Amino acid sequence: MWTQVSVNLPREQVPAAESMLQEMGAVSVTLRDSVDRPIPESVLEPAPGETPLWPEVVVTGLFAEATTDVSAISAGLISALSLPRAQQVEVEVLQ
Repeated sequence: MWTQVSVNLPREQVPAAESMLQEMGAVSVTLRDSVDRPIPESVLEPAPGETPLWPEVVVTGLFAEATTDVSAISAGLISALSLPRAQQVEVEVLQ
C-alpha cells in the first residue's frame, strides 16, 4: 500500500514543494496540470535544464505507507509554502 499526497500550487511554488516532498521521504514526485491545459507548442522542446510548467500545477508525492506521517507532511507543506489554511492538501491511500 502507498500514500499519495497532492496539492494544487502556482508554478512558482513547485520547486519548493518538490524539494520538501523528497526531503520528507517521497519515493516519487509528479507534476500535472490542474485544469488539463495543454503546454503551448512553443515549449514542447525546451532547452536543456528547462521544465515548462502550467500556471497551476498539482504536485503529488508518493510515499510508502509504513513510513508516512500524513499530518506532518500536510502541515509541513502548508507552513513551508505559506499556504492559506483553506488550501486543500489531498491524501489518498493506494492499494
